[in-house]
Amino acid sequence: MRISLGCGARRIEDTIGLDNIFYGWNTIWDAGNAIPFEDNEIDFIECHNFLEHIRRELWQSVFNECWRILKPDGQMEIVVPNAERSLGLALADPTHLSLWVNGTLKYLRGERPRNSDIGFKHWEVLKNEPYEKEARDDYIILKPKK
Repeated sequence: MRISLGCGARRIEDTIGLDNIFYGWNTIWDAGNAIPFEDNEIDFIECHNFLEHIRRELWQSVFNECWRILKPDGQMEIVVPNAERSLGLALADPTHLSLWVNGTLKYLRGERPRNSDIGFKHWEVLKNEPYEKEARDDYIILKPKK
């Protein structure tokens, strides 16, 4: 099973879309709530141009929920603007509520500052590179460490 977080109006074949706005085909979901799937039920999560549109305080909940619903061999594909590459573009969009930077992945990998446990489930980073379609964005593939 495949899902798309923050799917927007764009419908993806064989993918369940989740967004806080109803576009006539997707499931209504607010990023502050649990993702409505069982543990280890999902094979693939697409998260394109979504994280920057939610408050940073919600990231831990969103990532931990994705970790929970992904199968052990599942993957999460992220496309997100990297503020270190283009702060002007990242800040110009008034719908951007948070910024992504290279160091964010350290928290997801469990490389926390001063070894303090702040509650993120651990992820393996399979890919982290500039996005070929938009150089200001990062293209990231994560796998839950279960």
